[in-house]
Amino acid sequence: MSSSIESAFENDYLESDYEQLQRSVSIIKQSFTPTIAILGSEDANELARDKAFGSLVEMLSPLGCPVQGSVSTRNSQSINVNLDDFVVRFTDFDNYCKPDIRTNGDLSAIEHALKSYLDNFQSSSEELGTHSLWNGYFRHLISDLPIAPQETFSHPVACLIAISSRNTSPIETLSDLYNRGRDAQIPGYIDRDYLRYYVLLHDDDVDNIST
Repeated sequence: MSSSIESAFENDYLESDYEQLQRSVSIIKQSFTPTIAILGSEDANELARDKAFGSLVEMLSPLGCPVQGSVSTRNSQSINVNLDDFVVRFTDFDNYCKPDIRTNGDLSAIEHALKSYLDNFQSSSEELGTHSLWNGYFRHLISDLPIAPQETFSHPVACLIAISSRNTSPIETLSDLYNRGRDAQIPGYIDRDYLRYYVLLHDDDVDNIST
C-alpha cells in the first residue's frame, strides 16, 4: 500500500514537472520568433489611439500572438512543416534607427508588476513557476532582444506599411512611407531586402467604406 501511495505521488510530481517543462518549451518557442516592423502613417496611429491603443504597433500585436490557424513553414531541408501556435512579433520601424533601443521595449513595467506580485504572494498552494505573470515575465525577458549583428531574431523579416481610410492622399502617403523606410539610417548589418506589405485600415464605427 505504501509503495502504491509513493508511486502515486511520484507520478503526480512527474506530471506536474512535465507540464511545467511543456509550458517553458512553449514560451521559448513563442519568444524566438520572426520580427515584423510597422511603418504607419499618422492617421493610422490616430485610428489606433481612437480605439484606446497606445500606438499602431500595440493594436496589431495581439494578431501575432499567436497567429490564428496553422502556419506552413519550410525547414532547412526545404520540407514544408505546419506549425500551430505560431507567433510573430511586431515592432516600430523607428526602433531600427536607434540601435540602442530594444525591439520589444523596456522591461521596467513588467518588472514592477512582478515585484508587486511577489510582495503580495501568499497562497502556498499556487506554484510561482506556473503563474501567468511569471510566465509573462519570462517570455518578455528572453524575447526582449537587443538589435545586434549576431541576434537576427530582432532583425525584420517584413515591414507593414500602413495607412487608414481617413487618409486624403493615400498614394502619396504610401510613397512617402516607402521612401522613408528605404532611406532610413538603419544599421548596415540588417538586410534591407525584407518583404514589404501595404495595409489599409478602416474604422467601421466612423463610416462605411462602401458608400
